[in-house]
Amino acid sequence: MPSVLSRVAFTLGTIGIDLRIGARMLAKEKAFCAIAAGVLALGIGAVTTQFAVVNGVLLRGFSFPDADRLVTVQFGQSTTELEALVPRIMPADLLDLQARQMSFDSLAGWLLFSAANVNLNGATERRAAGYVTHDFFRMLGIRPVLGRDFTAEDDRDGAAPTIILGDALWRELFESDPNVIGRSLRVNGRVGTIIGVMPRGFAFPYDEQLWIALRTESPVRPRHEHANRPVIVYGRLKPGVTLAQASAEVSLIAAQLAKEHPENAALKTGQVQPLLAAFTTPRSAGLLYTLLAFSLGVLLIACVNVANMQFARATLRLRELAIRASFGATRARLLRQLLTENLLLALVGAALGTLLALWTVGWLDSAVRAFRPPLPGWMRFSIDGPVLTTIVAATLFATVGSGLLPGLMAARVGLAAELKEGGRGATSRRTGVIARVLVVLQIVVTCILLIGSLLQLRSIERQQHIDHGYDPTAVMSARYMLMAGDHPTEAARIAFNEKVLAELRVHPSLASAAFSERYRMISVPEGPVEIEGQTAADEASQPIVASERITDGYFATLGQPILAGRDFRPEESDLKLPVAIVNATFARLHFPNGDALGRRFRSVNPNPKTPEPWRVIVGIVADVRMSGPFDSRAHNSGYYLPFTSNLYNRGQPTLSGMSYVTVIVRPRDGIRAEASLQAIREAVAKVDPDMPIYYTGTPQAQFETYLGQSRLITLLSLAVGIIAVALAAAGLYGVTAHAVNRRRQEFGIRLALGADRRQLLTLVLRQAGRQVALGLVLGLAATGAIALTARSAIAGALFETNPFDPLTYAAVALLLGGIALLATFLPARRVTKVDPMIALRAE
Repeated sequence: MPSVLSRVAFTLGTIGIDLRIGARMLAKEKAFCAIAAGVLALGIGAVTTQFAVVNGVLLRGFSFPDADRLVTVQFGQSTTELEALVPRIMPADLLDLQARQMSFDSLAGWLLFSAANVNLNGATERRAAGYVTHDFFRMLGIRPVLGRDFTAEDDRDGAAPTIILGDALWRELFESDPNVIGRSLRVNGRVGTIIGVMPRGFAFPYDEQLWIALRTESPVRPRHEHANRPVIVYGRLKPGVTLAQASAEVSLIAAQLAKEHPENAALKTGQVQPLLAAFTTPRSAGLLYTLLAFSLGVLLIACVNVANMQFARATLRLRELAIRASFGATRARLLRQLLTENLLLALVGAALGTLLALWTVGWLDSAVRAFRPPLPGWMRFSIDGPVLTTIVAATLFATVGSGLLPGLMAARVGLAAELKEGGRGATSRRTGVIARVLVVLQIVVTCILLIGSLLQLRSIERQQHIDHGYDPTAVMSARYMLMAGDHPTEAARIAFNEKVLAELRVHPSLASAAFSERYRMISVPEGPVEIEGQTAADEASQPIVASERITDGYFATLGQPILAGRDFRPEESDLKLPVAIVNATFARLHFPNGDALGRRFRSVNPNPKTPEPWRVIVGIVADVRMSGPFDSRAHNSGYYLPFTSNLYNRGQPTLSGMSYVTVIVRPRDGIRAEASLQAIREAVAKVDPDMPIYYTGTPQAQFETYLGQSRLITLLSLAVGIIAVALAAAGLYGVTAHAVNRRRQEFGIRLALGADRRQLLTLVLRQAGRQVALGLVLGLAATGAIALTARSAIAGALFETNPFDPLTYAAVALLLGGIALLATFLPARRVTKVDPMIALRAE
């Protein structure tokens, strides 16, 4: 036992000696220490920042009790559709699912991305609200800090609203009054009662400020009614039940319901996934992991750079190491000393990298709060325990990655050879070869990162400069919502919309006005259609097209020319004659003989037992992009319906009073589009002074808001690419400079024997050029192989951008080649200034 303790004490003592020696050596070489630590700081900072994002979005999860048992439940027509995370479960389906299932402790529903018109002290504001079933919070394992939770009695069709406030709204509206329980609050035109306040910081599923019992606002309706709104379903698995077991049960119940209720054709299969899957898609997860891989690439390049610096430094220290070996130091002892010095370097780099990451992570966390749609409030980016663990792992990787190979080469010092004068034997040649190989590796990795960054840049550039088919800066848009409290029937909503449109059209500052269902002028529904006289081979071959419900005057407001036929008439509706207007692409693809006018088509109802009515085409309009700057569909085929039409009539022609209305206005000549916002406010206020409008801005401004996420991702990937280029250039510069210095005697002899200085410069440049050329060839080939392997995933992440775009590949090759030439030429130029006599005398 004493011998073991003495060995431990001796080892600790030698480690302390190594640390002191390493600190002294690095203190002597301040320039080397500063450059190496700075390079490692860039790599460690990049990895830390990106891992903080991945951790916040994909890994951290929830702080709810037994969060690993929380899941999301989905229905769909196919497993492919389930991957889209689109809600398909109707409230009636949820009731049946709750009654039949055996795998869950509880199941709860939530309306996706809803809001409430909240009136307090005479002013009505739109607030983010969650409409949830009464067991929602119990399913999560959380309860209000004031008051009580919802009960089944609260969650009934026709019941008066009961409201639970978020902590932030409680503090804002009620100044943290603990007596708020039992007070009245007018929401959506109905007086509700506040029954609770949630804990501070709780905002779930997204950024809700208050929660309302679901069925008070969205009662359970028969499945065939078009006013039905599907719900997102979350659940808590029973202990011991696996995802596979729960998915099998849900699929079985979905199949049973599909037979019992064929009017809801979405009920064919089902699946259960971890709750976190409801907030991410495979595409977004793949993009985040790709950026993390890019950051790891930067760390790898940084390590290679420092390794090359260590080779140059080790060459100068060979005599010192030989002397240590002559006094009995083993290779393991020398290697440990060199790695200890590298550990100190990596620790300094980690400290600097952590400071850099603290700033960038804080900036990113603030930037993403402006995203639309927003990130959930609980998805925060921070330097927490897992991120600190990543910093430690990155530091150890940097220590070994940048120091092990140089240390092994230096520790193999030949005692007799290195104590001779000069000491430039095989070791120097080996280190030179390894350094050049590492430079090639740098160029390969940099090539991959830079091509990926430029492809992202081209993608976002095309999104920003897309041809929408109209001027998105010339019109103004806004949105309002009609909730059941003030507008309980279809007729009431139709009347309200007609009054607002009439007020807009008589406003003196407006040239025209119209309504659309298009969400923020960005997205519209899509679905299959059937062309009269044309038979599709099967369901999969039915054409998928976009659709949009609009009022008359929409095309004139947008500036979309009518190419043939006419616009809708104000009195037109499905009760009289179902009609439609198609765009030029729809007419060309489905009526190639040019006879679209007067022909008929219909949308395909998910329930084949209640087919949709045939619609007569009364007009053809020029194409405008119907899906904003995101959809990369091969074509822009679409059609338009009168504003009161139902997309799925369920076999019964009815009128639809749109609840969510997008207003589009065009100002008179000489008036800026942004100035039209006041006209919209005035027109809506004349019909209902308490009606809030939101999502205001020109279509271009709406696009810019939505492109914020893509721009941020592009900025991050481009920053990674630029850092990689800078590090690769620095590495090539350092290797060339070291090679020139190491060969000064050789160059002196060549010059003394009559060699031309330009020949020597060409020799150095040719040798470096071979490294660069090899690195570019391998890098381009590796990038192409990666793009080919993950072609579908990469194509989905890029907007109208070819992952094999030859211009991008050529630009990267030219850019890296030019930078490499400059990084090589600067140190190689020293060859032309070598004095043969001084070089020979120095040796």
